[in-house]
Amino acid sequence: VQFQDISISLAELTTIDQMMKSKILWDLYEHNFWFELVTLDHAMMPSLWLNRDSEQLDHIRQIFPGDSELTMCAEPFPQQNQGLGSSDFQSKREYIEKLWALLAVWPGCPSDLAEPIMPLASSSCVWAMEKKLAIFYVQSFFDTFGCCPFFPTLFQLHHRVTVQIVSNLLHYSPIPFLLCTFPE
Repeated sequence: VQFQDISISLAELTTIDQMMKSKILWDLYEHNFWFELVTLDHAMMPSLWLNRDSEQLDHIRQIFPGDSELTMCAEPFPQQNQGLGSSDFQSKREYIEKLWALLAVWPGCPSDLAEPIMPLASSSCVWAMEKKLAIFYVQSFFDTFGCCPFFPTLFQLHHRVTVQIVSNLLHYSPIPFLLCTFPE
């Protein structure tokens, strides 16, 4: 396994510390979400992918922070939640708007997603848009591929290591997240 700048043999997987295991799992969840979003967009909007020079992949890249080419381990491991998982309202809003721009043109997009977030919208309006996008994304993925997608992930830096699956979609919460807490 190659992770960031570290090579780990299969025999060594049992000896790496919990923090490294958590980081590897976080990276896998994050990149699986990216790749699944690209694949679903290709299935939902095939005409936008016909041209090899299509700008569609660039639109998807803008949904995620950094300059990566959707290549695993190309970016340094983040030190805080960012992009769609950011706790900073303005930063999160920017990425929610980009995700909205992608999903709003998909077939079957609900009418309540027809309008973008207003420029002076409150954090609760952004949160409501995030919930609607999450529900539409998950349902579209399931309808297309017959299974649930990987979800974006959050991590928190603390002294103890815990992994908790949060899945409140039934209560209309935002996208379910895998919360990984890493030791300092």
